[in-house]
Amino acid sequence: MRHVFIDNDMIAKLWAIQAQHHARNKRRNFYFTGNTIYSYGEHFPIASIAEQFGRKYVIYNSRTYSVTTNRHQSAVSWAIHRHLATLPRLALPLSGAGVDFNSWLQEQKDIMQQLIQDLTNPRKINPPTKEDFNAIIDKLHAAEYCLFDHPDPYHLSDFIRPVELDYLLTKAAARKTCRQAKQRLQQAFGCSNYVAGQILQRAHRQAA
Repeated sequence: MRHVFIDNDMIAKLWAIQAQHHARNKRRNFYFTGNTIYSYGEHFPIASIAEQFGRKYVIYNSRTYSVTTNRHQSAVSWAIHRHLATLPRLALPLSGAGVDFNSWLQEQKDIMQQLIQDLTNPRKINPPTKEDFNAIIDKLHAAEYCLFDHPDPYHLSDFIRPVELDYLLTKAAARKTCRQAKQRLQQAFGCSNYVAGQILQRAHRQAA
């Protein structure tokens, strides 16, 4: 069986369909072993096909490294789109030690905190839209589906509940009762999970 290829797209394809255990290019800077494909070495995994709780998914490295690695990532992205389109995908910061989930979760918390702060700020000319929130919520739901059995210990899907988001967006759009909207949302999260409560408290302290 052939294991050395000139075409990076072929290497990415072989990884995606798991046609063999390993393959590499002639320069040895793009290769896969098992379910993980790398750029330059094991310190920079590009993507991995994983399975937990009977659910298959793809973890894709959200970090970048160099111009050459960007080309490797493009080849892998194409292979995922072509051959693994039916699987859920997570863009997470990966390293040789595996998934840096805590850093990723903190990043989502920071983004959500900023969105809430912008939305509840009456001076904000272009406040966030529901689509801005949904982009984060979709990531959290994907993480919940792929990374955890139920119940999810992080309660990722409770960062913002749709009914409360609709309420806040309506009030913010009216620009008449932003203070009430903030109070209502804070009450809603007061009985939710600890992490979401902390996000909201920080957002309110900064927006006050």
